[in-house]
Amino acid sequence: MSVAGHVMRRLSENVFMKLVMSPRANPTDGIFPSSSTYIDVSEYARFAFVVMVGGTDDTSITAQVVQATAAAGTGSKNVTGAALTSTVLAGSNDNKWSIIEVERNHLDLSSTFQYVALDVAATGGSASAMAIMFYGWRARKLPPTFGSDLGEQIFVDG
Repeated sequence: MSVAGHVMRRLSENVFMKLVMSPRANPTDGIFPSSSTYIDVSEYARFAFVVMVGGTDDTSITAQVVQATAAAGTGSKNVTGAALTSTVLAGSNDNKWSIIEVERNHLDLSSTFQYVALDVAATGGSASAMAIMFYGWRARKLPPTFGSDLGEQIFVDG
């Protein structure tokens, strides 16, 4: 199917999806997916992290997109403006999600920063439930290749 010259594809043919933190209770603060496995976004025009929080008594939950020059986190630094504020997902704001979407050209591309991760911290409480997804789209080649975190794909179309 096409609309005004654009080929319509399935979501999974257009968007790379990766579970960077599986749903868990009381996650440890840190870099996700990890401090040594930043995500290469050189193939994508845009990318996003979705942070989902269930029940929590934390008074502050922050999430900052960081960029690096290698998957190992080399030279890691913040992406300006790509952060969640501390109270949006905390306190009595149970069962909410937020998205941080970044256009790749906002990375320090002139210094070869093309790897990203999310630095997350929850403070002021003792319990939270959280999961984080990564999305990359407008890829140079389609469809994207998914990792072992993909269970299966079901399509009902035709």
